[in-house]
Amino acid sequence: GLDTPGTILTPLSLSLSMCGLGYATFRYDTFDAKSRARSRTIDEMQEGYLLIDPDGRIIDSNTAAGGFFEAAPPLRGRLIGSVIPDYHDHAPDERSPLRIFESQLPHGDNTLTLEISVSRLVQNDQLIGELCILRDITERKEYEQELEELTTRLERKNAELERLVSIMSHDIGNP
Repeated sequence: GLDTPGTILTPLSLSLSMCGLGYATFRYDTFDAKSRARSRTIDEMQEGYLLIDPDGRIIDSNTAAGGFFEAAPPLRGRLIGSVIPDYHDHAPDERSPLRIFESQLPHGDNTLTLEISVSRLVQNDQLIGELCILRDITERKEYEQELEELTTRLERKNAELERLVSIMSHDIGNP
């Protein structure tokens, strides 16, 4: 037993302590790796990311989000309405945790069109914040506008051709 002469408890206690420390370090590194991977993913994604507290203040953002706004960094601490002026015009639907809307923002000499997805973060039936994902859809909107203009021109040309065919068939029917 441990009460026999010559038994030294120090190595045993150090061994147990090291096992506990090794296990704790392994667990911490595992959780820390997940946290670092998640953080790196958010930082490197092309979409903007904003985390907003219940008072409407930005508490976290990624680099892409900062690039969408002319406002000088940092975004952290600013009210969301000062960054996205029409943010509050798109009221959440209490039945749906997600709302999606488009917003146009000045960006240098151009205007960016962003698709903004807002997820309400609720815990114990209480709003604890909102998560916003910002996607630049400016190019897509420009293509849609071009397509709409092209469709309008084609519809006018078709109407002209139908009128011409009508006149020609009338003339052919009445020599």
